[in-house]
Amino acid sequence: MPALTRSGQRISVEPTIVLLKDEKDHSTGTLAILRDVTTQFEESRKLKRLRRIIHSTNSNTMNGVRSYAGARDVTLLTLRLEAGTTSHLNHG
Repeated sequence: MPALTRSGQRISVEPTIVLLKDEKDHSTGTLAILRDVTTQFEESRKLKRLRRIIHSTNSNTMNGVRSYAGARDVTLLTLRLEAGTTSHLNHG
């Protein structure tokens, strides 16, 4: 949740709101705590951005491979990538 500090700086906060009650279970007020989660929020946005870039790069790479190689070779390359090998395809 976006918020502003007294100095006008934009930060991200996570609210926690608690209903306060007396010994007879009557509501006496509320307590709100705002925790600064700016660093975690920014890191999460960076990770999402990197995932999109990686996904896009992988899709573009595989499209390029498909246009260069035959369907059989693409299947072999995909299987090798999933297996974690870095073998090169032999064209012949």
